[in-house]
Amino acid sequence: MSQNDFTIANQGFPAFRADLNTALQALASTSSGTSAPSTTFANQFFYDITNNVLKFRNEDNDAFITIMGFDQSADTTTNIVSDATQTFTKAQIPSTYTGSGLTLDFDTYQNFILTLSSGSNSLANPTTEANNVGQTGVLIIVQPSSGSAGTISLASDYESVGGAGLTLSSANSAYDVCPYIIKADNSILLGTPQIGFA
Repeated sequence: MSQNDFTIANQGFPAFRADLNTALQALASTSSGTSAPSTTFANQFFYDITNNVLKFRNEDNDAFITIMGFDQSADTTTNIVSDATQTFTKAQIPSTYTGSGLTLDFDTYQNFILTLSSGSNSLANPTTEANNVGQTGVLIIVQPSSGSAGTISLASDYESVGGAGLTLSSANSAYDVCPYIIKADNSILLGTPQIGFA
């Protein structure tokens, strides 16, 4: 672990040798440290030992870009490479929203557990589907624990089978499971709910 400004100043031989050795050690260790080097260069590598990630300095020399993470205990990488087939050796758990909000955030979540209010509810048009075309997941729609059942209407971005909307359970605390796929910006296809889980 070493960092250096990579500028060898005019100096006597012992100091020159020490400065040169430090610079070479920084190169060999990819300027590793608990924080970024104080002097940076475009296209410089930096290994962040606090978070165990390798970073690369951008061309503008104003930010580091994280390239990949490492599990130093298991001697493996922890990142996913988007343009290669992946073999998972552990279960993959998608991010899941749980709550009563009905404007779905597809940038952050893949699955949604939505608790309805009694009476009318509306699944609002999201603003996050454009960058997530092809994303699939499920909506788990939960009826309120007491009072009258909740119904759900669909904003224009949602398309249901035959344009019939979603028919849901009516018993308190029952839940229904509805699959979805984002077909395009402003086009989210909903499958027919499997209803009556309790």
